[in-house]
Amino acid sequence: MGAVESIDAATKKLAVKTDAGESAPLDLTDSTAYVRIKPGARDLTGAEPLKISDIAVGDRVLVQGNPATRVIVMSKADIATKQAADKSMWEKRGVMGTVTAVNAAEQTVTVGVRSGMPGTPAKPMTISTNSRTAVRRYAPDSIKFSEAQPSTLAEIKVGDQVRALGDKNAESTAMSAEELVSGTFKNIAATVLSIDEAAGTIEVTDLDAKKPVKVYFRADSTAKRMPEMLARMMAFMLNASASGGGTPGGAGGPGMAMRPGGGMRQGGGPGGPGGMMMGGAPPNPAQMLERLPAIKLSDLKVGDALIVSSTAGKKDGEVTAITVLAGVEPILTSPSRNASSIGGWNLDMGGGMGMTP
Repeated sequence: MGAVESIDAATKKLAVKTDAGESAPLDLTDSTAYVRIKPGARDLTGAEPLKISDIAVGDRVLVQGNPATRVIVMSKADIATKQAADKSMWEKRGVMGTVTAVNAAEQTVTVGVRSGMPGTPAKPMTISTNSRTAVRRYAPDSIKFSEAQPSTLAEIKVGDQVRALGDKNAESTAMSAEELVSGTFKNIAATVLSIDEAAGTIEVTDLDAKKPVKVYFRADSTAKRMPEMLARMMAFMLNASASGGGTPGGAGGPGMAMRPGGGMRQGGGPGGPGGMMMGGAPPNPAQMLERLPAIKLSDLKVGDALIVSSTAGKKDGEVTAITVLAGVEPILTSPSRNASSIGGWNLDMGGGMGMTP
């Protein structure tokens, strides 16, 4: 299973980049069957026959046998369409937050939901489940939303992060969940010790634990670099929140706002004294970071400050990266620096709780 790297109808050769990151050369024959299914399909019901010429580089395939007896295809275009639809649905009807309580008897999970910049207080929401709710959980070292396994509320604990889809009440204090996905994640504030591009690993120093950590950078991992202005803005907000002033939508001092045309200004804004606005709407850190272009491991260097977002690893001292965020020196050197207080970026970026087929 993987993505098509190359396909040659004349020589009947197919190369697939597997989900493990390896290149698999495969042979096709005159009797190889080709069918297309829609993303999300669990079986071949509704599968459509297609020709070898219909398969394109980037399509997702499941190849049975070598030489292949059957090639099951999800087209790149169909996947992109479904991802866009799923993302829109989760943005409209989804919620994510950090678990503050679990009530197995009442089948509810209470989460703290942050809707603004770092430092904004989390608002509690009670998520109700029932026998029809699809409950899933990330396995250790897994970073793909699609690989979350069937689970129960009993596996969820305080401090976990949860993403749920369902109907919210008017006050956004309660939700009846149709789907709930949980996982144990962490953000590590670190500096780079060494980089091995060939192995896809980064050796870092965990600045809080004061110990080395090996970070595995997989095909679904993402690296970004935060612009200095954005990093300084977030550091400002964390410091203002820690000192009790200037928090978004809160009183206690001058706030900071983004001008629609760029730049920053101090003073209150819509939403209350100290409000932080971008073109009249509260900025969302995860959305801003998601729009940043990806960088490669080769763009990092020894000594860089990073925030590594990851799932909990099976081995102590090893993690698999969801997102590696560089350019965070202003945040990590600020007096109130706390990598975990920045928010649930791991739920929005890279291979975390994104809509991966």
